[in-house]
Amino acid sequence: MKRSLAVLPFAALTFACTAKEGDAEPQAALPIAHAQASLIAVRNVEHSIGLLGERATTLADHERFAELVKLVDLGDPTGGDASGVEEVIDGEGVDMIEEEPADPHQMARDIAEELRAKVFADENVESEDDLSVTYRLNGPKLCEGPGEDDPELLADPEALADCLDWHERFPIRFRVTQPAEGDLDVAVLFGKLRLQALTVELHALSLGAELDVAVASVVMAELARANDPEAPDQEWTGTGRLSIRTSANAAGDISVIARIAQALSLAVKGDEGPFTVEAAPTAIELTLPAAANALSVLAFDIGRIKAAGTGSFGGESCSGDGEAFECTELVEEPQDVELTLGGMTGALQLNPEAATVKVLNLVFAGEGSQLKVDQVLAASIKVV
Repeated sequence: MKRSLAVLPFAALTFACTAKEGDAEPQAALPIAHAQASLIAVRNVEHSIGLLGERATTLADHERFAELVKLVDLGDPTGGDASGVEEVIDGEGVDMIEEEPADPHQMARDIAEELRAKVFADENVESEDDLSVTYRLNGPKLCEGPGEDDPELLADPEALADCLDWHERFPIRFRVTQPAEGDLDVAVLFGKLRLQALTVELHALSLGAELDVAVASVVMAELARANDPEAPDQEWTGTGRLSIRTSANAAGDISVIARIAQALSLAVKGDEGPFTVEAAPTAIELTLPAAANALSVLAFDIGRIKAAGTGSFGGESCSGDGEAFECTELVEEPQDVELTLGGMTGALQLNPEAATVKVLNLVFAGEGSQLKVDQVLAASIKVV
C-alpha cells in the first residue's frame, strides 16, 4: 500500500539483520542523548552490515565456490551460460554489459545514511530524557520526498494527503536506550497504543531483532484499521518469539543465527476454515569465516513442525485428438489436510577450495513425518 511504503527502509534493515537472545543479565541503561544515539546507530550499522557483506562476497567470489553454485543452479533450464547471451538491437547483436559487482561497504554506508536521514534525524526527536530518546517517523518528510520509493506521491496531491493522514493514524516510534557503552537497544512502538512487537539491537559487534508474534498480530489488526476503519476482525493470531542475529568475533568471523526462540503458533482465517502452523523451538546458524579458503558451516537444530488446514484441490481434466482439446473443471469437496514434519539436527560444511558440501551428524527425530487427509494417513516417512 502506498502510504505505508515509507517505513520499508527501516523494516528491511531490521529483518535482514538480527535479534536479541537475552542470554546476558540485564544491565542498567547508560545515559544517552540524541546526537550520541544517531552517531552510534550509523556507526554500528555501517560496520556490521559492511563486514557481513564483505564475508559473503568473499565466499561468493571464490572460483571453486562459483563452480559449486553452477552445479546446483536451476535458473537456466537449457543448461546454457547466460553470460554468452547477446541483446539484439535493430537487427544487430550487442554484447550485454555486465554490471560492476556491488561494493558491500558502500551498500552499508548507503543503508546507514538512509537510517540517519529517515529515523535518527533531528526533526524526528519526539522526547528525550537522561536514559532514552524517542523518535517518531516524520510523515511530511517521508511522504514529500525525495520520492524514490513512490514517485507518484509527488505528483498526486490526494495520494500525498493520504500518506500524511496515514502517518497520523498509525504513528511509528523508536525508543532508544544504551545498555552498554557504544551499544543501542531500540524498542519499535507501533500505533497510538505504542505496541512493542519488535526489539532491535544495534551493538558495536552485533545487530539483532526479536519479534513478539502475539503483539505483532495485534499490531497487524491496528494497521488494518488504520488503512480501513471498517476492516474486519483480525485475520490471524499467534504466539511465540522469532529472532535473528549477526555478530563478529575477534578474528573477524561472522555468525548469523535465526531462531524460533519460543514455540510458534499461528492461526490464519481462510474462506474454507482456519489454517494453523505450530513449530517447536528451532535454531539455524551460518558461520562465515574471515579467511577466504576456510570452511563455512550451516548448523541446524530444527524442531517439530505441524501445519493443518482445509482446502479444495481441484484441477482440469482435458481430452482431445492433438489439435482440439476439451477441458472439464474438477472441483473436489474441501478436505482437511495435516502435515507433520519431524525435527532434525545436523550441519552442512562448505569447503570452497574443494568445491564440496559435506553433511555432518545428521539426526532425524524418532517420530518421523506424516501427511493426513481427512484424518486418514496418506503418507509417512520415518528414518531409523
